[in-house]
Amino acid sequence: MKNKESVATKWDDANGRVYAYVRIQKELQDAIDEIKLIEQFTDGVPRSLILWELTQTLPEKTRLDDVRLETRRRVTEQDGTDITETIMVLGVAPNDSSISSYIDNLTSAPCFSDVTLMYAHLGKDGTSRNFSIQLSVHSSTQLSMEDAQ
Repeated sequence: MKNKESVATKWDDANGRVYAYVRIQKELQDAIDEIKLIEQFTDGVPRSLILWELTQTLPEKTRLDDVRLETRRRVTEQDGTDITETIMVLGVAPNDSSISSYIDNLTSAPCFSDVTLMYAHLGKDGTSRNFSIQLSVHSSTQLSMEDAQ
């Protein structure tokens, strides 16, 4: 009789542990699902950082007239989301060397890749150059703060 009671007690204890384990696993999965839902509404790279990088190295007498950001989300096979962000920059520069210098600066920026000149042609005033540059944003770019001294 004691063996029967001992087995029953251990069985109840094991059932309680299994129930607790399953409950914790469900809570963990719910938290993961909630994080995935929130990620849909957040930016990969802060827009302020992107704008700062685009304007920080702008050559003298060069201006940006339009900046367009396109974000594409694609669900991958392993239940992940692949996010691709592409920027199209339209601007005016005094000459081709300013455009070339700007492209070099964007290429060396840590958050951009695939910097490509789409076109550069003579502006309406006959002296300036209108240009368009396309580039991709690295989704793995991390914001870091430096101490300016």
